[in-house]
Amino acid sequence: MKKNADIHGLRWAAPLNAWLSGGTGTFHLWHANGQPRLTVTDFRRETPVYAVTPSPDGHWLYSMDTVGMGVWDAASGARHAMHPDTRWAAHLCISPDGRRLAGICYVHEGVLLCAIDADGTRLVFDHVEWDTELEGIAFSPDGARLHVVHFGDEGQLILTERDPSTLERLKESRLIEGGAGALGTFLNDSEDLVFYRRRDPPGTFDVFALNGGTRVSQVTIPMSVTGQKVALSASGRWLVLSTPRGEVERWDILTARRDGAWLIPEPWATTRAAVAPEGTVAVALENGQLFLLR
Repeated sequence: MKKNADIHGLRWAAPLNAWLSGGTGTFHLWHANGQPRLTVTDFRRETPVYAVTPSPDGHWLYSMDTVGMGVWDAASGARHAMHPDTRWAAHLCISPDGRRLAGICYVHEGVLLCAIDADGTRLVFDHVEWDTELEGIAFSPDGARLHVVHFGDEGQLILTERDPSTLERLKESRLIEGGAGALGTFLNDSEDLVFYRRRDPPGTFDVFALNGGTRVSQVTIPMSVTGQKVALSASGRWLVLSTPRGEVERWDILTARRDGAWLIPEPWATTRAAVAPEGTVAVALENGQLFLLR
């Protein structure tokens, strides 16, 4: 692939046993070993594809760019539908039953929610405006709640739970004061929600597990590399830090120990990182290739 081939939204797609990433006017599906599996370029425009996510059964892929959401056949890459919508979202997540998509809108600040019909191809959009910056979004394991982390008026981080059907606010919990943070995922499909906060100074990550908005555990991870991209595994077990210089670290959240450190021997800068549930790390390089670390 060409140099400077942008990669956005790199993630592990468990239903497909593969990696997924967006790009400029395209998105990619990669085999578990990092080799290309499917490339979709049927966009007819050069707009960034910021997020791609699979349906729970692995049949469909949903992509989001600045002008709408596409629905694609995961096996062939054929486009089945394109839904125009300029409220583009990143960090897409899908409910366990495959009937709802949610994402964070950065242009029209708020949460974009899509209801999906039974065959998986027709989407109905809804939008909840938010007057503070959003940090993360995730469905609960049973799909009954949509969790959103955002900043409060005084800079504190807040977890809001909403009904994914009506978007009614169910609960709001004040998490912690200060520092940029992000909601990650549920630890091993339990009700323990993993959340991290970047502190600067003194330059550490705090990683929390929350249950019902109550903190049940906390570990502190020192930042031995700077200028990081941060990624959490879908299982909530692993946190990965990476820098443009090719430095990569993997941390075990349960033990608060670093169990992997690498320096990628490539001339291209590192742009994204993601981690599979068992700990395999994928790093996207600026030439559009993946580099796997185990």
